Amino acid sequence: GFIVFNSGRVSSEGYGVYRMDADGSSQIKLASIPGRRSLNFAPRVSPDGKKILFHSNRDGNFEIYVANIDGSAPKNLTNDAGNDVTPSWSRAGDLIAWSANRNGDGYQLYVARSDGSGARQITRQSASNTARPDFSPDGTKIAFSIQSFSGTPAKLAVVNTDGAGFRILDLGPGEFQMGSWTGETSLIYAWRMSDTDHYKIVTSRLDGTDRQLLVSVGGNAAYPSWTR
Repeated sequence: GFIVFNSGRVSSEGYGVYRMDADGSSQIKLASIPGRRSLNFAPRVSPDGKKILFHSNRDGNFEIYVANIDGSAPKNLTNDAGNDVTPSWSRAGDLIAWSANRNGDGYQLYVARSDGSGARQITRQSASNTARPDFSPDGTKIAFSIQSFSGTPAKLAVVNTDGAGFRILDLGPGEFQMGSWTGETSLIYAWRMSDTDHYKIVTSRLDGTDRQLLVSVGGNAAYPSWTR
């Protein structure tokens, strides 16, 4: 197996996407532009292990790109004047989801086929930002973080891939950041009670039951991901 990650180790190139073996060896650069600063973030490996998704501002604003797993043949999938960020794959590899601020009303959720075609907006939550969408195992739903411009704490929400069934999950008080689905009705995520608290890693069902605290340390524990 291997790991993809971000690194700013070449200062003249900004942040690139890198790959390494699971033991930290064989580190290679997959996505940056030699001699030119760009930001290439949020890499996700396709379910078949052959491609990577990431967002990059190499064309002037953030767009969603796909490339071969060796970094070759990068392709802009979004080509929009807004910023498109934090992409993810469906587990069948046929769909992608991401957040974009295309309409001047915050970052909304979009879904398209894996080649970028058929893009459609599936959330319309006024004055809110969505982030870190993740497909359910059966591909019918997406869970994500959402935060209102009013400054209220970020929560987790779920919507069907066709845009129906939007709901904010009742997981109790505090602030939440999306991680991954762990089953058809359960999630792993980061949670803190207030902005003076540290983030902890938690799992629970969508209704908040079967809650388990997995990681609580002296600092923040965040951005969990579930092996599929």
